[in-house]
Amino acid sequence: MQETFVLDIDKPLANIPDVTPFEIRQRSDEHQIEVDVPQGETISALFSVLSAHGIMVASMRNKSNRLEEFFLRLVNESKSESA
Repeated sequence: MQETFVLDIDKPLANIPDVTPFEIRQRSDEHQIEVDVPQGETISALFSVLSAHGIMVASMRNKSNRLEEFFLRLVNESKSESA
């Protein structure tokens, strides 16, 4: 399981760095990226890695509503149990 965050960054990225175990995707707004944070990893670790690559974060938000995410997980688990 992972969480996806939308980050507002100070300047557009010329290249998407490899920041394993995190996964970064550029959004259509060049001042925003999406980052997947795997279970067991911390936001602090993410910020440390981004900072090491010269990426400064102005703000962040969770991409999905937690209630919606919980509902979808329950539906998917229910489907796999009935299959």
